[in-house]
Amino acid sequence: MEKQEKCENRKVRYTKAALREAFIGLLKQRPWEKITVTEICAAADVSRGTFYLHFKDPRDLLDHIEDGMLATLEKSMRARAEVTDENAAGVWSGILADIYEGRELAGIFFADPGSSFIRKCLALNRGYSGVFCAEKYPGRSAAEMEYIRTFHEAGSASLVAAWVRGGFREPIPEVAALLAELNT
Repeated sequence: MEKQEKCENRKVRYTKAALREAFIGLLKQRPWEKITVTEICAAADVSRGTFYLHFKDPRDLLDHIEDGMLATLEKSMRARAEVTDENAAGVWSGILADIYEGRELAGIFFADPGSSFIRKCLALNRGYSGVFCAEKYPGRSAAEMEYIRTFHEAGSASLVAAWVRGGFREPIPEVAALLAELNT
């Protein structure tokens, strides 16, 4: 029985990976809203029934892929909770390295400034930016803090998105130093 479970788990992982890769290939061609389950299944060489065993619809598959990349970024962002003026560039370097590592997906996810992925990144960053802004801007009203946080979050996300859309031209340390300078 245990051997059968391992085999099924391997098959499930393989199938999900095939669906993921097929979907990513299609995402390079057009927006997710224009991709059908039939197209994903054809590209992955699986049946529609198999698709629906794992995902509700293409949006669910997209969320799964986004959540995987966000989990990676969150590991780097956790380090931001301990950001100081001295280590900020290093923290940003880690975050940018993770984005660069997933550059194929980053190119897709950061292409649209209003994408669900960028919104999820901003939401993820919200908890970390609150600690940072409270330390950097003591004595501000709640309304002012909200504006400051929004400014730092959106500015950082926009800068990273521009770097990704620009094809990662500038080296990570250079972009990290700029982000650190603007945020500290």
